[in-house]
Amino acid sequence: MLKGLKRGGLLVLRDLGVMGAVARSAWRQKRLLILCYHSLSVDQEHQWKRALFFTPEEFDERLELIGKHRLNVLTLEEGIRRLREGTLPDRSAILTFDDGTADFHDLVAPRLRRLGYPATVYVSTYYIEKGLPIFPLMISYVLWKGRHQHLGPDPDFGLNRAIDLSTREGRMEVERAIIARVTELGLSAGDRDAVAGRLAGRLGVDHAELGRRRVLQLMTPQEIASVAGQGFDVQLHTHRHRTPDDQQAFTEEILENRRRIEAMTGRAARHFCYPSGVYFPPCLGWLNGLGVVSGTTCVPGLATAESPSLLLPRLVDTAGLSPVELEGWLSGLSSVLPRRSTS
Repeated sequence: MLKGLKRGGLLVLRDLGVMGAVARSAWRQKRLLILCYHSLSVDQEHQWKRALFFTPEEFDERLELIGKHRLNVLTLEEGIRRLREGTLPDRSAILTFDDGTADFHDLVAPRLRRLGYPATVYVSTYYIEKGLPIFPLMISYVLWKGRHQHLGPDPDFGLNRAIDLSTREGRMEVERAIIARVTELGLSAGDRDAVAGRLAGRLGVDHAELGRRRVLQLMTPQEIASVAGQGFDVQLHTHRHRTPDDQQAFTEEILENRRRIEAMTGRAARHFCYPSGVYFPPCLGWLNGLGVVSGTTCVPGLATAESPSLLLPRLVDTAGLSPVELEGWLSGLSSVLPRRSTS
């Protein structure tokens, strides 16, 4: 109900011209909107996790809104520099994409090139050189696709009883059991993928077809090099998509991530995005010591000249955000409206 009221209020403010006035203001010119996207659906992922996936058609509508509101889409490097210098153009924005999924190369990059929009891709590198889907996500996705079934006892899956997959709780129980089992056995990435294939077979899901369509896969090293060659920025997201609270482990994540990205792109990797938005105070000093010059969060807001460089606010745009709500953020108006606490 509250969300509906908010949308209604934004529609009124837009129609009264308030949204446009904010977008044209000197106040907005001093602020930088950093937008976050994840992936486009190539199968049914948008039905499985709406917080992560747009359909290609939905993403096209997002790009149309960005064009309609005449945003100046800058590179990450330029946007941060001009934010500090106080020289931002009107309605400045940056487009970022997390994880480096295969659809960025296949679907997103061609769309951005046609519009002349730059973008930064924050890449986790572990699965890039494996050429395999991200195992925990694939297990979750296969269970969702088989959600109208029961899965019987199976020691290879760590299950000692039948479980109904029609409930989210049941699917999560199986997911946890399988991940615990493969971790206990110390299986390689290839062997884990074989487990996912066996699970898919049990549930009547075509694992080979998911592989052919590259569902839940990351770009290959060659594709990373290709998008970098097209002018897209490839930056740090840790090697294994995690934020360890131990300095040595955290440092190793960043250095390994950087080494691999720079080998693929031939360019410096010095900007960072916190995996799943997770961060804690000590890692700011660790990042600084590693020569990282910016860090983007998942905390919604517009960046100002006073925003800490390693804690830049970023709006995660999802399919749950209505077009008028996104318009509120593009104009800057939504950044000053009351929001529910996420604490």
